[in-house]
Order: sequence, then structure tokens, then C-alpha cells
Amino acid sequence: VNLFRLYGANSSATSMHISGAARNKPGYALISFYGCSENYGANECDYKTQWFNNKIVVVELKANPTIYNLAHMHYQDAGYFSEPQATVNPSFSKILFSSSWESSSETAIHDYLIGLPASALPNP
Repeated sequence: VNLFRLYGANSSATSMHISGAARNKPGYALISFYGCSENYGANECDYKTQWFNNKIVVVELKANPTIYNLAHMHYQDAGYFSEPQATVNPSFSKILFSSSWESSSETAIHDYLIGLPASALPNP
């Protein structure tokens, strides 16, 4: 099942990290998006071009999936270790991610935890 196009209008491209670690909540994946650019890397993305840039979302693993927007990461490239690769626990009740929070300093990276109630995602 194709979930997202990596390449969009205006010669845009984005990076994503997919976490499928929620083995006790099958049918969903956690995706964090970052590093979007347009015009073959010459410009940052306009959010109208790729609405999911800099976000963490939950995606149903089916055609025409429901997408749940969880967080905006405020990513700013501060090198490899600033890439906000979100992950989820087995029950999909906790999501952990890092963010430079719009800083370009590698020492300004912090971790964030999102808690989801068990009823937040229906059983697919």
C-alpha cells in the first residue's frame, strides 16, 4: 500500500522515519517527517507543498488510511544527530522523539514524550 509520495510539486522531496514497533497495536505505523526541500534542494518546503513536513503522524496501514496528526517537531538541521526519528512503544501509548526546536546547535537537542490514552486509536 502506497502511503505517501516522497516527491511532490515544485521538485520537492522529504525525509521520513517509520516506526512499526507497536506490535500490540497492529494496523498502525508512526511516521516522522523532516528535511523537506523544494527546487531540487534549493529551498525549504512550503507547507502547502507537503503538509506533513516537520510532523509526527500515525497512519493506518491500509489504502486510503486515516492519518492522525500528533505533533509538530520544529526541526532545524543541526547535523545527523538532530534528525527527529520518532519511535513508539509496543502498545502505542508512548511516542518518543527528539528535536532541536529550531536551533542549529547540536547541543540544543532535547527529547520529548507524547502519551496516548488506550482509546486514542481504534482497533483496525
